[in-house]
Amino acid sequence: MRRILGPILGPILGPILTTLLAIACSPAGDPAQDVLTDDGTFPYDHVDAPREAVVSDVPDVPPADVLQACGPAAVLGTLRLFRNSTDVSGPEVDLPFAAADVRLHARRAPGTPEDGCIGAVDVALTNADGCRLRVVTVRNPVDDGETASGGLPVDQAVLTVGGTCAALLGVPAGDYVAEELKTRRVVVSPRRIPDTAAAPACADVAVTAIRLYGQLRALGGGVGIGVDSSSLELSTPRIEGSFPFDLSEDLACPFLCGCEGKMCGDDGCGGSCGTCKACDGSDTAACDAGTCPVLCCPACGDRVCGDDGCGGTCGTCGDGLLCDPSNGACVTPCAEPLNAWGPAGVLAAAATPSPRATAQAVCFDYTGDGLGENGLAFYSQQMDGMLAGLLGRVVVALDAGVTDLSGDGSFELWMTPIQPAPSGPSGEVLADPSWTSPIDCRPAIRMAAERKDGALTARAGRVEVPVQLRGLSRRWMPLEDLRLKGTMVPGGGPGGFELTDGVFGFLFRSKDYEIAADAWRAECTALPKEQRPEDCAYLFVTGEGSPFDLACAADGTCQPRSYTWAGNTASLCFTFGLTPAKVVGFVP
Repeated sequence: MRRILGPILGPILGPILTTLLAIACSPAGDPAQDVLTDDGTFPYDHVDAPREAVVSDVPDVPPADVLQACGPAAVLGTLRLFRNSTDVSGPEVDLPFAAADVRLHARRAPGTPEDGCIGAVDVALTNADGCRLRVVTVRNPVDDGETASGGLPVDQAVLTVGGTCAALLGVPAGDYVAEELKTRRVVVSPRRIPDTAAAPACADVAVTAIRLYGQLRALGGGVGIGVDSSSLELSTPRIEGSFPFDLSEDLACPFLCGCEGKMCGDDGCGGSCGTCKACDGSDTAACDAGTCPVLCCPACGDRVCGDDGCGGTCGTCGDGLLCDPSNGACVTPCAEPLNAWGPAGVLAAAATPSPRATAQAVCFDYTGDGLGENGLAFYSQQMDGMLAGLLGRVVVALDAGVTDLSGDGSFELWMTPIQPAPSGPSGEVLADPSWTSPIDCRPAIRMAAERKDGALTARAGRVEVPVQLRGLSRRWMPLEDLRLKGTMVPGGGPGGFELTDGVFGFLFRSKDYEIAADAWRAECTALPKEQRPEDCAYLFVTGEGSPFDLACAADGTCQPRSYTWAGNTASLCFTFGLTPAKVVGFVP
């Protein structure tokens, strides 16, 4: 997806930040990290809100008498590690484990359907070279679909690095905790303890998979380590043996049947979790492992032209008319180019908020949970390198009717790529005419804005921006729910304004990418292989998951992507600052 983000954000914020970084991540899911108690046990009464991981003085292994009773555990598989703290990643190391300590926490509630089920797992894997990975999982009843195929969501992952492993990775020895884990679960089979007569006791079960994909960070911040136990080319870590387990009357864990994490299909006890619907509202048999497919239903309504939302068309306009994408109406194109601009500021600083906690505090909330979203937070280092190339190349301007910034007021805000004017005072710039709408001759990105007590806020429901891949046709691609905020300081330079604490965000739908990508793929396929532009290669690369971190419905409501709700929308968020500028015309 990197090649598509580039053309959208490249000129305005380089082909949307080079096509959303190649659509090559696993499904999202961020750990809700909990604190281990001083005695080394895991607290069963899970707290909903995410918290920083804290590693306390925890015994490295279960008590000796339990180990003697249960015997050693066999470890199969490897974990891939690599330094991931700079633009250039360190060498990849495939780490085989030599030993494992496992403790299971099971419910004991005689006479109930959930008697004996596993609710928490504590795994410590040890490598002969000094690497140790401790993974704590817990079954949280309010996790709304984060568990799949018997998996327990990883609540805490701590990697203790030392010895040879630290040297190979080029990182300091010490503890690294989960920061952005995209795949994060432990699968245990069977999910029920066969004998609940004693505590502690042993059960012959297998930890069939430990799936971690993402990044860990040093406790002091800074250095990061990439982890990958989910790649198909690796043997996913697996542990077999007789594991000690503790019983609890109060421990929450999965029921043997139910609809949690399911949208449709059988509930496991003969009941139904619902049916999937077609675009016309009728029932379908399209349920796949409890999940309904994401439909694209054409929606024209009163639109007589333009996109129907699914790659089709609502109609075409007659000669001399253009389709206004905002309302699907045929209109006469504008004749005169825009020749007047209000006060402006040019991009002087830009960054991608990261880690997740920072993004939650800074970015815009698209899900209604009070926390900001940023689907690119995990890629902040790559994004910041691209954003640095945009400094001095993007302008934010007010409409020509604004002449005084000393008071409050409402106006229209424009955003467009620019070049410095070849002559004239410093700060004078020329706008890119290719980003001007042929419908009204105004910049493609325009937002309804307000200044009150120095605070600038702006918003737009939908805009269309031009995207050009090398050697392929130019297409207008929609961005949705654009938001901007910052502190405006008037004066300075050529009569423009300064802006500090700026935040800019928007939503980008996966279906809009696929519509454009399908058209470009058709162009590529129609050409002889030796004549295909370089960017064609990127259009045929696919991967599991992506920065599409939200699952958004047709009515605009969104929720975080999960194992139940497939991500179909990317939330993008950037912080920025402006210095005064003046737009004096267009690039010839």
